[in-house]
Amino acid sequence: MICNNILSKLPTKHVWVFLTDKCNLNCDYCFFRYRSGNTDLSRKQIDSLLMFLPKDKKCNLVISGGEPLLVWDNVRYIFDNVDKLFTKKIFTIQSNMYYWQDSHIKYVLDRHIEVEPGLDGYFSTNKQHRLGLDESGYNICLENVRKVVFKGIPIHPTMTVHPDEVYSMYDNFKYLINLGFYSWEVHPAFLMPWNRRESKIFLKEYKKILLWELKQNRKGDRKIYLNKMYSHPIKYSFDLIVQPNGKILPNWTLLSFPENIRERFVLFELTNDGCIANRQNLIWYLNKLKLFFSKYLNISYRDFSNFNAALAIKHMGKEIREGFEEYLWLTDKIKQMEIAVTDVLTQNCIAQILYRPSFDSASFKMWEQGK
Repeated sequence: MICNNILSKLPTKHVWVFLTDKCNLNCDYCFFRYRSGNTDLSRKQIDSLLMFLPKDKKCNLVISGGEPLLVWDNVRYIFDNVDKLFTKKIFTIQSNMYYWQDSHIKYVLDRHIEVEPGLDGYFSTNKQHRLGLDESGYNICLENVRKVVFKGIPIHPTMTVHPDEVYSMYDNFKYLINLGFYSWEVHPAFLMPWNRRESKIFLKEYKKILLWELKQNRKGDRKIYLNKMYSHPIKYSFDLIVQPNGKILPNWTLLSFPENIRERFVLFELTNDGCIANRQNLIWYLNKLKLFFSKYLNISYRDFSNFNAALAIKHMGKEIREGFEEYLWLTDKIKQMEIAVTDVLTQNCIAQILYRPSFDSASFKMWEQGK
């Protein structure tokens, strides 16, 4: 089934292009697991993607990897061409910040591209999971981050917290915020062995971070906010996650699963000559998606991501499934906290209206049992 204009009829949210699965760090918690380490999206496949995208929609494009600066020519090629095709667009590049030079910084500044680095705190915290990163490399990353901040480029770092790091979570956050950022995302590590004790400590530390945010914003001398988009309600939609092999998934969480499981969720495939839709997978997935959005209220982006993971995780082992169930409980509590803080920051009494338990651990059990 050839794609043609099929995408123009589908409710897409983000186009997330993983140009390469090569990376200099090879972090052990990267959600893009099971990478070959030697696959790049070809120039002809990129051309097929550009033809595939509907031109009448706003393009929210995220370039990622691996480390996308390892294929910088292709980064420029796709940004330059999408810039010509769309009048409404948001561009983001995800990077570990190791390879950045002045020429890269100038390019993203001229193209109004936002930058999303991954930084988890002190070097002692980063080195536990960012394999291949020594202290000198860590300092290079920090210096490049400072250069991007100095140029005024919008930068939205992500701090990933592992179960064994919850005890130092607030201290790591305070260390990073002093680098000069005005926006931050803090997330529990996905598909890690979370338990109730560590989840509660995460929530305790996260509450300290949220209270600190409120205090800073009330002082008014420096506006700092946590990016809470993962808790905001979204409309019926899905993502386009373009893998380096050209196969397209509907959500980032599916990259965390082995290839034989990912194949069940491939909706489209880019070739050198165009794009082919997997009709069977597409119909199955859209039916599941419509049921999900009709069944739950006020679905957030994280709810949507958890829904996708729940569809895939039934094929995984018991330990991973149990950790995911705890992760669902934790992220539902995070959602409640973030909506409450949003309510205070905007001074609108909307928190109780916005929040409804949507896709928590209890919902997962029902979903798993086919109820």
